[in-house]
Amino acid sequence: MATTVRISIDADHLEATPDNPVSLQVRIYNAARIVDEFVVSVVGLDASWVATDPPSLSLLPDSEGTVRVTMTIPRDAPLPAGERVIGIKVTSIGSSGSSRVEELRLDVAAVSESGLVAEPQLVRGGRSSHFRLEVDNRGNHPLSLELEGQDPESVVRFRFAPPQLEIPPHELGFAQMKASAPRALTGSDVQRALTVHARGGETALSAQVTFAQKPWLSRGLLMALPVLLLLAGLAVGVACGTGNCPGGGAAEPAAADSAAEEAAAEEAAGEASGAAEASEPGEGGGASETDEPEPPGPELQFWTHEFELSPGTNSYYLRLGEAGTVEGDADWEPLGRVLVMRIGVPVGPVSSNGAAGSVDHQQDVPGVAELAVVSLVDTAAHIENGPGLEADGGISIGYPSIFGDSQFEHDFELDAGTGSVISVIPLQGPGKITVTATGDEDFILRLYGPAKQNAYAVTVPGVPLQYTVDADEWDEGDIWWVEMISSAPGGTEGSIEVSYP
Repeated sequence: MATTVRISIDADHLEATPDNPVSLQVRIYNAARIVDEFVVSVVGLDASWVATDPPSLSLLPDSEGTVRVTMTIPRDAPLPAGERVIGIKVTSIGSSGSSRVEELRLDVAAVSESGLVAEPQLVRGGRSSHFRLEVDNRGNHPLSLELEGQDPESVVRFRFAPPQLEIPPHELGFAQMKASAPRALTGSDVQRALTVHARGGETALSAQVTFAQKPWLSRGLLMALPVLLLLAGLAVGVACGTGNCPGGGAAEPAAADSAAEEAAAEEAAGEASGAAEASEPGEGGGASETDEPEPPGPELQFWTHEFELSPGTNSYYLRLGEAGTVEGDADWEPLGRVLVMRIGVPVGPVSSNGAAGSVDHQQDVPGVAELAVVSLVDTAAHIENGPGLEADGGISIGYPSIFGDSQFEHDFELDAGTGSVISVIPLQGPGKITVTATGDEDFILRLYGPAKQNAYAVTVPGVPLQYTVDADEWDEGDIWWVEMISSAPGGTEGSIEVSYP
């Protein structure tokens, strides 16, 4: 059947900007032998975005007329930017029932509109803090944004997971930001004003947050410490006055004190003369043992525990002072590497938590446990067992020690081919540290102090590692540690004994 309607449009290409109307003219010719009525619609766009004037057109046979079509694409329309083909359709609503479609290229201009929100606005923490980032892409084209953190003092280290956001039009993108910085020993909270940037193309977003970083020792605790010591001294004085001195018995006369001092001197001299020859200083140096008398110090503590050195695992053994919570906080590069943090005790469950780039985890420890183990495990190392599986980062462990709530921080390298075990030892004063470790495979044994110097390197299991901490090397609250490293393919199992002041 012959076509009874012919149409033409005055453009073959239109550019449309959201919220701005764009129009064209449609010329309609009625080739039928009867009067007919026609309507115009747009194929490929929502009908609510299109207006026609007039809404319908009645034509006599062999006559023509014009309809203006106006299209307005809303700013929030689910229509991405770019070029597309639409159809201008003319349909007969009269007796002929014929229709005709002409194609048209429509180019929708890009509209950029987005926002960045960082929550919470204020975080109070120790070594690190965590923030949630949300980017709302209200534009009609995808966003590719790089995340970056900034602080005025340039001391804060930022970690983002993921480090880059790909956000489709009219959708939300989410990321986690971790900010970490060294903590002051004492003083007030440090208010760190942080700025988060999300940049890509012509888009530049920013948000501000505050990290209120707490010192290791709060001002209130330092102010209360002299009072507590005074009260403790008064309590001891009252007890001694009533014949109940701590350590048993009333205060002895001066002669007894002199005898005790002589016995202590003889014991110290005996230890000095019977001490074993010290190992040679290892790589990085360190003082060696001599036959000189050791400086006076507190009574030695003895700590023995079994250990397991597994490839692709770093474990931290903690001697607990009381029941409490063990918390682990680690971050590393590359951010895509997935590590698992495990916290366990000899009596009780082992809990774990894994993540890419950073992980926080904690475990309550009962009072009957004197030992806790925090492990970072690269599970891929045990599956793939290949080279190149490495992660570099830092870990912070909070736990109840003899000093109360202590914090141990360590920069680590996690390698698929080696395993590391660290035994954390908080010293109560100067004196000799002796470490003896045995295992079914060879390993390297090292001792470190707060300055992270390598005191000794012992490579023969069973040979003692000894080091004397002088008075000028010790400060209250100092944490030393013994590290064992093994590259045995099947790992190493054994036990370690540490005596320390």
